[in-house]
Order: sequence, then C-alpha cells, then structure tokens
Amino acid sequence: MFFARELLSRGDSVSSLHVTTIEKYHRFSDIAEVNFRSNRLDNIIELVRGDAGYYLSSLDATVKFDFVYIDGGKENYAEYFRSVYSHLTIGGLIIVDDVFFHGDVLNSTPSSPKSSGVLECLSISDSLEGCYKCLIPICNGMLLVLKLRETDAAS
Repeated sequence: MFFARELLSRGDSVSSLHVTTIEKYHRFSDIAEVNFRSNRLDNIIELVRGDAGYYLSSLDATVKFDFVYIDGGKENYAEYFRSVYSHLTIGGLIIVDDVFFHGDVLNSTPSSPKSSGVLECLSISDSLEGCYKCLIPICNGMLLVLKLRETDAAS
C-alpha cells in the first residue's frame, strides 16, 4: 500500500498507476484485499492470488516492471529473480529481502533449500553486467539491483 500511496502523491493520473502484488496464501490475500479496498487502493493494486513462480513464468514479454520487491519462497529466489530481471525497465530496481538468511548463505554448504535458493540468487546477480548491485547489511540483508542498460538475461 505504501508504493501505491507514494505513486498517488506524485500527482500521476490514476489510470497510469499500477501495483501488482502476489500472495500465495488465501488467508493473507483475503486480509490484503480488505485493506486495499478499505484504503481505496483497489483500483491501483492488482492482487494476484497464487504461486509467484507460475505467475511470473506466464508473463507476456511486453510486460515491464519499474520496481520489484522479492520476499518469500526463498528456495525459489533464483527463479523469481531470473523472471523479473528480464521484465525490468532500464532504471528499474529490484530489492531482494533476507539475502543473508540468518547467516546460512555464508556457510561453505548451506543447510537448507531456502539458503541454497538465496545463495543461487546472489550468484546470478553477481554475474550480471549492465547493472549496479549493492548488498545492504541491515536486519537479514537486502540486495539492490539497479538496471543501467539492456544486457543478456539473468542465467
């Protein structure tokens, strides 16, 4: 809701604003839907109910994102990152949350599939050219990736 409110505060036409959020679990998506409606943001925020991997893999190539925040399903972080990077606009930003995953990504062998997924995401981002990357050591860590120019897709 913060992003939708921020877009509104810039004075852009409501018809040009769009925020998409994906929630896998119905109990959380039900809460989100009520909050979007009660805050009169349901005309700006599209709530996708279901699996993020499925949704992202089915996107038309013409769909573009200016900003993506990845959090949840850490074992799938690499898949999510690959998918959204190919849809990111020049000047677009990806923020990946919890990239230190309780320090487990620093171990020689991660102890869980979640840690392995986060580590693979970090490896993919590290191999990218044409973007600015920054790890921020707050809480459980955040990765920022700012796309500066079009290059090969994340692999």
